[in-house]
Amino acid sequence: MQQAEILSLAERLITAYHSSDFDYLLSQMTEGEPPSTKILVKMELNRIMEPCTKTIDLRGRVNGECREYELDGLKHWLDDVAFNAYHKNIQKFGGYTEGVWLALCNTRNNFRVMQQRGNNQPKEITSANSPFEVEPVTLAMT
Repeated sequence: MQQAEILSLAERLITAYHSSDFDYLLSQMTEGEPPSTKILVKMELNRIMEPCTKTIDLRGRVNGECREYELDGLKHWLDDVAFNAYHKNIQKFGGYTEGVWLALCNTRNNFRVMQQRGNNQPKEITSANSPFEVEPVTLAMT
C-alpha cells in the first residue's frame, strides 16, 4: 500500500480514534491488506493525535495579517484563515494535537503551499501578461 493510501486511511479514522470500536473499524478498513498496513495506519494516527505544545507563528509566512491569540494556554500568531482552520480542526481532532499544528502550518494561503501548488509563480518580464510590457520610447534618432 502506498503512503498516500495510508494517510487517507488515517484521515478517515481520526473521528473514530477515541471510540471503543476503533480497532474493529481499523480491521475492517485494512481487511485484505498486509499486517504492516494496519501498523502503519495506527502509527500515523498516533502521531497526528499526539497532544501538542508547539506554538504557531505565521507572521511573514502567510498571505494575510496575523494577530496574536492565546488558545489552549499557548500564544499563537495566526491570520484569519488559520484561526478558522484552528477551530475546525480542534473539533475534528478533539483538542490541540500534532494534526492541528500541521494543518495550521499548511493552510491554503501559506506562501510555501502556494508555491508548491504553482499559485505564486512570478511572471516573466517578457511574457505577454507582464506588467512591464510597454511600448519602447526612442530618445534619439541615429
